[in-house]
Amino acid sequence: MITGNKSVVAIRGILHDIGVLSQSFDSISFKFISRVCNEPADRLAKNSMFQFSNNLSEIDHNDPV
Repeated sequence: MITGNKSVVAIRGILHDIGVLSQSFDSISFKFISRVCNEPADRLAKNSMFQFSNNLSEIDHNDPV
C-alpha cells in the first residue's frame, strides 16, 4: 500500500489505530522484521482474522433480528 500509493485512507486508518493503541502504553517501539522471519506470525495473524470474520458472519446470519 505504501509504495503503490493505492489507499491513503487505509494507511491513515492504520496510523490512527497505532496512535490510539500507543496511548495505552508507557513506552512503545517499532522494529523492522524481515518478511522471511515474519512469515509464521503473518500466517497466524491472517488465519486468526479469517476465523474471526467467519465467526462474525455466522453470528450475523443466526441473529433473529
